Amino acid sequence: MPTLEKTLSELYRLFKLLNKHFYAGELQTPVIVVQSKGKNKNALGWCTTQKIWRDKDEDEGKKEYYEITITAEFLFLPIAEIIDTLLHEMIHLFNLQRGKKDCSRNNTYHNTVFKEAAISHGLEVKYNGKHGWNQTTLSEDTKKLITSIAIDEDAFRLVRADTDKPRNGGRRQSSRKYMCPMCGLIIRSTKDVAGKILCIDCDAEFQEEF
Repeated sequence: MPTLEKTLSELYRLFKLLNKHFYAGELQTPVIVVQSKGKNKNALGWCTTQKIWRDKDEDEGKKEYYEITITAEFLFLPIAEIIDTLLHEMIHLFNLQRGKKDCSRNNTYHNTVFKEAAISHGLEVKYNGKHGWNQTTLSEDTKKLITSIAIDEDAFRLVRADTDKPRNGGRRQSSRKYMCPMCGLIIRSTKDVAGKILCIDCDAEFQEEF
């Protein structure tokens, strides 16, 4: 049967190749994991903002590592989109290493620091309102690069079942969290009210938090 060991091995290999091509190998290799999206229902992946791994055999503060997650429920996507996700998270890692803050609003709004770094490192970027410059796709040059890499697509045969999807025609009801970007007021709704509610005090549109 296919195993995650093969998936992770290929992700590390791709990280090394992309690191060499776009960063001259200067990015510190993170701990790469494949795990469930959990509450991050639309997240294709993420990079931790702290070094949460360390070598237990080393003294405190030495050999610490960031973590990059590739979401298990989205491994069904075409390999180009998986690489787009990996490159996207590598942008965050790049900015973390140089002490640049590329996200705000509880790390959901991608600012122009992210945008500029992404454009300079193989991605095209589009603006997405409440999440800022977070919509990335591979640039044409990066697509050409990917075609020149012998990718083991067999390493991406496993995909985790999405347990958030309704089963047997049933509907899963859950509350959604919305926050005013100005004052931080939080409201919850069982329906999608994006673009329909304003904060009276700030005259600002509530934005969904993930």
